[in-house]
Amino acid sequence: MNNIYMISLVTALFAVIFTFLSLNTIRLRQKYKEGYIPTQPELIRAHRAHANFSEYVPLSLLLLWAVVLCKGPLWLCALIAVILVVGRLCHIYGLLKSEAQDSPSFRWRKCGMMLTFFQFDISEFICFFISV
Repeated sequence: MNNIYMISLVTALFAVIFTFLSLNTIRLRQKYKEGYIPTQPELIRAHRAHANFSEYVPLSLLLLWAVVLCKGPLWLCALIAVILVVGRLCHIYGLLKSEAQDSPSFRWRKCGMMLTFFQFDISEFICFFISV
């Protein structure tokens, strides 16, 4: 498998996750009969999980593609992709399950964000290092 196929696979996986988050938010909007601004805690968490995913994943994928375009080795691209996927899944789980910052599942959310930013840092470093 080369880098382009691997990142295409990750992109497709994220499209599936995005669809799940979209449908979950729609389902909860219908369940609680709420419109644009959610007020129910479960719907607020679903809405934020969906929004957060749509905020961070595009830049993450762009950075991953940039590493590929900079001729990053396959193992490194795969490692970055795994960190990204695991990080986003941890964040989604933590956000959907946690009701407060002191809840046990909040640690999943925190771990997810740390992995996402770690992926940013690795990708940025590689792109700067290879480009210069």
